[in-house]
Amino acid sequence: MNDNPPHSRNGRLVLATAMVAMMLAPVAGHAAEATSAATSAAACAGRLFAHSRPYLTGLVGTSAATDFYAGAEHQNPTAILTVTPAETCTEDPNDFADSGRALYATANGSASAPGDYQAIGQTLSDAMCVLAGDPPHDPCPAGTTPTDQVTLDLADDSMTEAAVESFRFVLARDPSGPPLSSRHPTQAAVHVIDNDGSARVSLEPTLDGGETMEYVAPEQSGNYDIPVFWAGSTGPTGSVPFTIGSAPGFPQPTPGVDYNLLTQSPLPETAFTFGGGRVAFIKLRIINDNQVEPDEAFSVTLTGANAEADRDTTTVVIPDAGVDSIAPETRFHHPRQGLKYRKADYRIREFHTYYKDQGGSGMRRAQLALRRKMENGGCAWWRGGRFKPGPCNQRVWLAMKHDEANFLFFYRFKPLKPTVGTRIKSYRAWTRGRDWAGNLETRFKQGRNVSTFWVRKK
Repeated sequence: MNDNPPHSRNGRLVLATAMVAMMLAPVAGHAAEATSAATSAAACAGRLFAHSRPYLTGLVGTSAATDFYAGAEHQNPTAILTVTPAETCTEDPNDFADSGRALYATANGSASAPGDYQAIGQTLSDAMCVLAGDPPHDPCPAGTTPTDQVTLDLADDSMTEAAVESFRFVLARDPSGPPLSSRHPTQAAVHVIDNDGSARVSLEPTLDGGETMEYVAPEQSGNYDIPVFWAGSTGPTGSVPFTIGSAPGFPQPTPGVDYNLLTQSPLPETAFTFGGGRVAFIKLRIINDNQVEPDEAFSVTLTGANAEADRDTTTVVIPDAGVDSIAPETRFHHPRQGLKYRKADYRIREFHTYYKDQGGSGMRRAQLALRRKMENGGCAWWRGGRFKPGPCNQRVWLAMKHDEANFLFFYRFKPLKPTVGTRIKSYRAWTRGRDWAGNLETRFKQGRNVSTFWVRKK
């Protein structure tokens, strides 16, 4: 660890740090599942504290096969380092009971300090804030800021060398401590792309530079993007052909059944838009065919005059997921029973459905049903534009929009009207998820997927 601030060098990779929080406040009937009865969303607001869970996002290629930042020598691309501590309000407090602030540090790979980059080791800024709800709805407390800057200085060595060299960026309580989050990346490679010598394209190397990265894409992976790097003294000046072929020792998967190739050969030079215009992606979609079969694999090979011989081929292995027969699970967030809301509060015009489908084929869609019950016993269902009368036991399901980056589906509508002092008795809402294998969630948990609630005017 080097506690000195990074020095100014010819090239800089800037990681902007941000504080965000997902809306995970406990709902009516489930206070016991929160950290404690005294812990609320308001208790999460303030400065960064010991139980926060930093993780990395804004990486190059959000659906890339690996998590990484990338930049050419002597260039200044920007990536985002996001920290979210919101889970502290609802998850087991013993998960991250270690005291102390989160650290960030670098570790050598095939790129080493100080010749290729300037090593750093610091704690996250005391001025970074923890928000109680989804930004930008909740402001940061006075004297804090939602952003910080971590600057990685990349050297320009003016030498022709490997097309891509790499080192590691890490978030941890201490250099030997456990990851801060089990669901999101807390460390990532930083790929430094050579800007000297002739034009050449390369697939992703391992961190030590000894081999080309091979990828394992389980059948439930969904989108899966293979990065291609362009090195040399000039940016891309032509297209990059590639082929899909067999992989030794594996049966070959069937296009359209086991995977879809979303990028056609050749890659155009205009596809190199990341990492200062030096990274493009061969885009795939991995399909769960819902069959029991051997693991399959195929190769991706760069061809053409610019392909670098020792970095021109990689393998994508598709482990079999078998028959997916388990329904997905979702967690539903909606206006909370007993709270009062201002008319403009976003929480009375948005529903959020967080999901998980562990070991399954991945979430395909989520639906919402919202019912308004009247004092006379009748019911009205939200039908996309307004409430319309209908039988109380026949739910009207509406599609929710998918926010893949935050693992949630959401639905927005006109603000709900207060249910106190009107003829309305209450609201009740349901959500359900469906995975890519067709399994439908049918067992709802009180207070999570289904809940009756009032909307009170603040």
